[in-house]
Amino acid sequence: MNTKVVPVEMLPCPFCGVTPDIETWHGGKPTKHMVSCVNDECSCAPQCAGQTRTEAIARWNIRTASPAPQERRVVQRRSKTDNELAELYARRDLDANLEAALAAGKEKAE
Repeated sequence: MNTKVVPVEMLPCPFCGVTPDIETWHGGKPTKHMVSCVNDECSCAPQCAGQTRTEAIARWNIRTASPAPQERRVVQRRSKTDNELAELYARRDLDANLEAALAAGKEKAE
C-alpha cells in the first residue's frame, strides 16, 4: 500500500506566537503524538495530543480567533495606561475641588 504523507501546517502558539514542536508521546500508546509550545517564557505553555500526527496537529490548530500576541500586549498596555490616566485625572479633580472648598471655607471664616 502506497500512502502519501501530506504536510500539515501548525499554527503558532496562541499565547506567545512561537512555532510549536511535535514529538512522539509515550503517555499511552506509543503511537500518540504531542504538539507543544517550546518557548520557556510562554505564559501558558499549551500542549495537545492525538493518536496520529495529523490528529495532534488538527487539535492544536483548533482555536478561536485571537489577536496576535504583540497586538494583545499593545491593547493591554493601552488599557493600563488609560486606567492610570483616569485615576490621575480623578485625583487632580478631587484635589481641585478640595482646594476650592478650603478656599471657600477660609473666605467665610474671614
